[in-house]
Amino acid sequence: MSSLLPKPLTAIFLGCCLCAGASAQSVGNDPRQVIDSLKLNDMQKQSERHRIIADFAKNQPVQTIQVDSITSSNAGRRIIQESSAINQATLQEADVHVKKEQPGFFTNAADSLRNAAQPTANKVPILLQTAATNLKFGAHNVVTSDGEETIRQIRSLTNGDKQATATLAMIREKQSAEALNFLGWLNETGAFGSGVNLAQAQDYYSKAAKFNYQPALYNLALGKAYGRFGAPSPQAALPDLANAMSIAKDDSGRVCGLASFLAHKVANPSVAVSYANECPSALGTFVLARYTDKYDFEEKLRHLRNSIGTGADDGFPALLDAATTHAKSTPDTNFLTCKFAVMNTYRLGTLPRNLRPIAEKCVDSKGVFKKASDFVLRDQAVAGVGAYVVGELTNLKALRSSNKFRYSLPAPYLPFGQQEMNLFEKFLPAQASPKN
Repeated sequence: MSSLLPKPLTAIFLGCCLCAGASAQSVGNDPRQVIDSLKLNDMQKQSERHRIIADFAKNQPVQTIQVDSITSSNAGRRIIQESSAINQATLQEADVHVKKEQPGFFTNAADSLRNAAQPTANKVPILLQTAATNLKFGAHNVVTSDGEETIRQIRSLTNGDKQATATLAMIREKQSAEALNFLGWLNETGAFGSGVNLAQAQDYYSKAAKFNYQPALYNLALGKAYGRFGAPSPQAALPDLANAMSIAKDDSGRVCGLASFLAHKVANPSVAVSYANECPSALGTFVLARYTDKYDFEEKLRHLRNSIGTGADDGFPALLDAATTHAKSTPDTNFLTCKFAVMNTYRLGTLPRNLRPIAEKCVDSKGVFKKASDFVLRDQAVAGVGAYVVGELTNLKALRSSNKFRYSLPAPYLPFGQQEMNLFEKFLPAQASPKN
């Protein structure tokens, strides 16, 4: 986004009106009156609010716009996106003016962002940058005017045609956030025969992240969590993910899934749940099943089980905890606590040749079979535990092996769902293509 020169916001939005087929009219100098008169959704209203603030700081007449088609117009969305390039001095001047002349003008959401732990000098630019980048345009979460074209070029590389070399060269020449992130992705994965250079990958991601580009922030966080850019540190990854979460919704669920799961890993369930709400990722539903009562017992077990297929082993102890809690109010007639206890002990490692002694010890600890006449029932329960463990662990290995989403793989762009993953799969070297 730094390639875009700062432009007066009034001019930008008037230009937007022309691009989107909208009209502009002056409604006076009361910013609250202007905002209330707009027929826009919350996100557009927030962007318009900041335009008005900047106009007041420069003593420019305030213009209002009626834009029913702005979110469906690429040109309109592009021009709004460019508004985030306003320079810092203007934004600070605007903020001072509005706080003096119109106290309480900012919404609670804006005040919450303003009070975040950033240096005072950076608070207003970050606030407005967040508002601007939240205006997602096109099919992908891009931040530059030709971002969608860059993504189209990236995707075209999977065609395997003669144009791929020339296309890749064009992408390499760009300095946009989308291109820089993709170059980082190439260096991390070694895709398309590019070779692996983790230091170079981190450098490209860092440059792209300066544009507040969501995929770059996600890839930096993923690398920190997995230890690709130093010692593994979920805690160090969370600030990047918090920033990524604030930018836009990622329909593939990679951002919210990783954010919720890493918050779980650092024992912060309230934050984990906040990220997991409405998250389409199996990692998000794992968090909700682990820490909330959103699902009934059977659904809870299903979601915890499915999380194991992502490559995370946290589902094993979570299944045992869920069964143990359930058994306090409902008789554990199927000995689920024993089954999950043995599974949690061995997980997807090598099972002992004979599980019977382990199963017997757990079943007997329940004190259910006390009479000599219970011998047959006890024997059936022991055999059932052993058979379940062997069969279920076999199924879970197959589930994990068949998972092609590649949760631990960085993203060349976002959203990056299963269909997109399928496009790039064959261009990834085996060692750079984690199975989950």
